[in-house]
Amino acid sequence: MDYNTIKTWSFPPIHRRYGRDETVLYNLSIGFGAGDLPYVYEGDLAAFPTMAFVLASPGMWFADPRAGMDATKLLHAEQQLEVFSPLAPEGEVLAQTRVTGVTDKGPRIGALISTMTELHDQSGKLIARTHESLLCRGDGGLDGSDPAPARLPSVPDRPSDDAAQIDLPENAAVLYRLTGDRNPLHVDPAVAGQAGFDRPILHGLCTLGQVARVLTQRAGRPLTGLRARFSAPVYPGETLDVQMWDEAAGTAFIARSAGGKALDRGFASFSP
Repeated sequence: MDYNTIKTWSFPPIHRRYGRDETVLYNLSIGFGAGDLPYVYEGDLAAFPTMAFVLASPGMWFADPRAGMDATKLLHAEQQLEVFSPLAPEGEVLAQTRVTGVTDKGPRIGALISTMTELHDQSGKLIARTHESLLCRGDGGLDGSDPAPARLPSVPDRPSDDAAQIDLPENAAVLYRLTGDRNPLHVDPAVAGQAGFDRPILHGLCTLGQVARVLTQRAGRPLTGLRARFSAPVYPGETLDVQMWDEAAGTAFIARSAGGKALDRGFASFSP
C-alpha cells in the first residue's frame, strides 16, 4: 500500500435513491420489530439516523487492486456520526467521501485510514457527516504517515448508571448485508478464516446500530450524534451487554460480547 495513493484517493460522488422498503429493511436489520410500528410500517415510516452509515458508504473501495491493500486483514476501528437534519424515509441523497488521514502504525500493527463523508439531500442541505477509521492490519510500514487522530474520550471511571442486554439473532449478519455491505467476511466462513476468525463476524455498523437503537429508546429523544471504537469481534447469535453512563451532553456507553469489550469509548447525544 502506497501512502500517497491512499491519501489522494479520488472518490466519485455517489447518488443514491432509496425507498420505504430499504428503510424498513435497515430498521429490521438493527433490531426494530413488530412492537416498533413507526420503524417497520411504511404507512407513517421513520428512518433511523444511523441509516446514514449505509447511504454515506463509499462501498468496498479498499478492495480495488489500485489501493494495494490486503482487504482480508482490514478491520473497522472507529465510527462517528453527526446528524444535522432528519433523514427522510425515502428520497435521493448525494454522498461525497474523502480521505482525511493515513497513519502508519508500523509493519507489525498496520496502517490506520481515516475518511469523512458528507451526505446531502436533493436540495443540497447537509443531512449527516460520518467519520470512519479502518485498520489495515497487513499494510504497515508505509513511505509516509499523518499524525494519529485524537483518541476518543474514555467512558466515566465510575459504576454505570444503567444497563441493557441485546440478543443478536443468528441471521443478523446475513440480514444486515442486504442493506449494502456485501463484504464476504460477514457471510463466508472461508474468508473469515483467512482473516483469522473462527466464523463470519457481525458488521461493526450493525452492532453500533443495535446499540444506538437501545440508547435512543431509553433517551426518548432523537439521536444527534454517535461515536464508538470497535475493540473486539461480535458474532451473530451472541448477547451484547451494554453499560451506560448519564452525562450532561448525552450518554456514554460500552458494549461487551463474549469476546470482550466490543464497543468502547462510546457516546451518544440527543436533541433537547
